[in-house]
Amino acid sequence: MRKFGKVILLTLIGLLLVLGAIVVWLQTASGQDWLTRRIVAYLRQKLNTRVEVAQVRFKLPDWVELQGVYFEDQQRDTLLAGGRMYVNLDVLGLLQNRVGINEVQLENIRLKVHRTLPDTTFNFAYIIDAFSSSTPSDTVASPLDMRLNAIQLKNIQLAYQDALIGTDANVWVDDAQLQFSAFNPTLNRYHLANTLLKTGKGSVRMYAPLRQPSNSSDSLDLKLGIIRLENYYLAYTDETLKLTTSAKIGKIAIEGEQLFLAQPFVALKKLSIQNTDLAFRSGSFNLDITKLNTQLDSFRFSPDYIVGKLQSGSFVEKRGFVLRQLHTDFLYTNNQTSLQNLLLQTNETFLQDRAILRYRSLDDLSKNIESVEVDVQLKKSQLGFRDILTWMPSLKKTIPFQKNPTAIVKLNGLIAGKLNNLRLKDVDVSTLENTRLQVAGQIVGLPNVQKIGLDLTIKELSSSKRDLQRILPENTLPDSIEIPIILHLAGTVKGNLDNLNLNTQLTSDLGGATFAGNLKNFVKAKNQSYDGTLSLQDFDAGKFLKQPSTELGKLSLTATITGQGIDPKTLQAQLTGKIQRANIRGYLYQNLDLKGSLQQQLAEIEAIIADPNATLRLIAKADLHSEYPVFSANLAVDELHLKPLNLYAEDLGIRGKFQANFASTDPEDPRGILVINEGILLQNEKAIPLQNVMLQLDNQNSERLAVIDAPF
Repeated sequence: MRKFGKVILLTLIGLLLVLGAIVVWLQTASGQDWLTRRIVAYLRQKLNTRVEVAQVRFKLPDWVELQGVYFEDQQRDTLLAGGRMYVNLDVLGLLQNRVGINEVQLENIRLKVHRTLPDTTFNFAYIIDAFSSSTPSDTVASPLDMRLNAIQLKNIQLAYQDALIGTDANVWVDDAQLQFSAFNPTLNRYHLANTLLKTGKGSVRMYAPLRQPSNSSDSLDLKLGIIRLENYYLAYTDETLKLTTSAKIGKIAIEGEQLFLAQPFVALKKLSIQNTDLAFRSGSFNLDITKLNTQLDSFRFSPDYIVGKLQSGSFVEKRGFVLRQLHTDFLYTNNQTSLQNLLLQTNETFLQDRAILRYRSLDDLSKNIESVEVDVQLKKSQLGFRDILTWMPSLKKTIPFQKNPTAIVKLNGLIAGKLNNLRLKDVDVSTLENTRLQVAGQIVGLPNVQKIGLDLTIKELSSSKRDLQRILPENTLPDSIEIPIILHLAGTVKGNLDNLNLNTQLTSDLGGATFAGNLKNFVKAKNQSYDGTLSLQDFDAGKFLKQPSTELGKLSLTATITGQGIDPKTLQAQLTGKIQRANIRGYLYQNLDLKGSLQQQLAEIEAIIADPNATLRLIAKADLHSEYPVFSANLAVDELHLKPLNLYAEDLGIRGKFQANFASTDPEDPRGILVINEGILLQNEKAIPLQNVMLQLDNQNSERLAVIDAPF
């Protein structure tokens, strides 16, 4: 019995020595080479494809290294080819159902993954199938405790082709380091702590899928941690949407919080982009951005809302647009879009403060826009036409851009309320050299122009002849009137655009004017009508109507006028008023009460004058079609001194009753008939009774004729 025990002991010792020798031998190069050959042979038989492993090296229980790895898929195409695969692991943890991987290193690896017709399964599925167990899995077993601390990648190439979901991708990574705070595939848990990607490129192509993806719940537990990309090129093409985009990344730093894919949600603490170029193509729209720099904090994205704080942003677009700085707190939801604490600056534009839209649903923006609530406040801001034309070049041939492609519009004030009921507070808009609008009040009815109503107080509406010619379309201003060089309007405006009640005051280089009344159709610029009280203060009517200053000068009057049209050639009007002063033919008439009408350049006037050199009552008609009007009148003269009135060269006065019919009032060539009844001629203070006198002036064969029929 003792001898049998000794044999057993020696046998066990021998087995242990043999096992120890085998373990020691496997630690040698020759032993590991032998193991490599056995593993390759096993895999070839198991997978029935070409498998190559040039070398397996390991040090138990610390690490395993494979070099010269090659796996072929079942179509005899390369699945995996690589130079070095290194895993530093905690082998002892496996005995306690715990997988601990300290580090994975991959160098010079090429991986080709595809899922195409006719099979529609991934080309690596045969490996999973080969090692799958036919024994039912324990569905109630506790998940495997697993960790992976770090991955290092050098010169890694991935080709991915998936016809089922319509996605192809190619990725090349020159140098990458990934560190995990938690990693467990059995729990779908991937918590990145730090990621550094240095130099690489990638491309994604999207096209029509063979089947639509199912809407599965998102069990992926993914956190981004801190990610840094340097010197990367990315390209994206969507053949279904017909768009392409690319990015040449200088530096990108991301400090992430959460990421869910199936039900998209992204939460980032910080996103920093430096010296990056972007290109975007979609149909006829092209965007090429260089030198993109931005800093984004507290960013959240989901299908229901987007929110974040853009601390800085700048870029250069190839068409010449330069964004110098941009920062704002932005929010987009199903019922609000807002930009607060806004500052946007380009070479031409400067916008600051806030812009907010509120709506019941996104459908309101297209189907019920009048109910959208607006809250826009701008302070010390300006908008450059050059920037507008950069993004909307089709406006180049439209007014006001056509004549003013480099104009700047300065903006200040608050516009708030629903679009169909807007409140304006301290709105101040100015542009060009002399054009400015300062206004407050209310606008209702937008966006329907036919329903627009105004209740505005205009502190200033000013412009100039030069500005108006650059702003208004051609032929808007009639050639028959002279626009003042400078205009300044103030007052109140109430009513709709083509039925306005005004109480306004105008000052200009031609003089001053006030108007209180109603204006119709001045926006339509056709069939204009007006009804109100007009007051002129030393207004240069002659210059305004393009008449010689020797014929018509400044007017001061108060008149109630009702009429249609503004072009003297088609104007129709009725007038009742008083002319305090009127410079006609160089004489300043005073105290003229008058009634009149003008229709198709045919004028009728009834006037009573109480002037030191003209006391009379006049009923007259005039045809204004020609430069010098055709004139007829009945005149009762109490006192009329012709020389002061510049109607006759010598000292001559007249009293009496007069009837006149003149075919021409040209002072160089007057033609007509003047009949005097009960007339008295005053010449050099001498009274000469005229009784009944007829004076006929004519021009025959270039000879002036004057025929007088008198009883003396």
